[in-house]
Amino acid sequence: MKLAHEQVVRKYVNKYYPEARTVLLAGSAAQGRAGEGSDIDLVIFDESAEESIRCIDRKFATIFEVFLLSPKQFPYFLKEARKSGIPSIVRMCVEGVIVIDHGQAAAWIAQAKEVWLQGPYARPLEELDQYRYEITEHLEDFANSDCRAENLFVLNKISELLGLFLLRANKRWLGVGKWAYRALEEYNPAVARQFAEAMDCFYRSGSRSEIVEFVRAMLAPYGGKLRVGWIEGVSGNPEEPDEP
Repeated sequence: MKLAHEQVVRKYVNKYYPEARTVLLAGSAAQGRAGEGSDIDLVIFDESAEESIRCIDRKFATIFEVFLLSPKQFPYFLKEARKSGIPSIVRMCVEGVIVIDHGQAAAWIAQAKEVWLQGPYARPLEELDQYRYEITEHLEDFANSDCRAENLFVLNKISELLGLFLLRANKRWLGVGKWAYRALEEYNPAVARQFAEAMDCFYRSGSRSEIVEFVRAMLAPYGGKLRVGWIEGVSGNPEEPDEP
């Protein structure tokens, strides 16, 4: 962590969050990869906070993305991370650099590390089959359409669904945006690279065969494509509609 980051973080926290007991610097700044336009991600544990919030603040010519946590709500966020598969808070605590510590930092980080190693909750087979069906449907649209404009949008949807499917099926943490690729890379670097290369073939040359074969290969270990025979039901007894 650059000294300049530590200094501005301390200045910011002392002025706006004086009751903070633990402050972690996260994101690119903590990893030494911050660029000129990078913001500073902070996880702030504050006993005086009545609720946990996320906010973007600009102070001291710096943009701060603040995750203000009420310590009593921290277990809730850890549980929700395992349910959703999105590890934002967990990752920031695990990878963060301690800037301010009044004795509790090690405990917060240890809890986050335990959840990180456990991974997200396993998904039910019905949910994974739903992904397989949706991927299959979009893949067939993609394979059978000559409209490049439409296929650009369809491919974006395929990449989103397939990434979610592979990570959920293997009980791995998810990611959004750039973190989607990073999550795939953490799961399987070769698969992430092949995925990106197959997509790039379409973007560069319009060739669809690479992505079609890649998707089929990724679905094969889980039963392959799923369309014919797919059933989606509604449980319970819906009320009868009102008479007109």
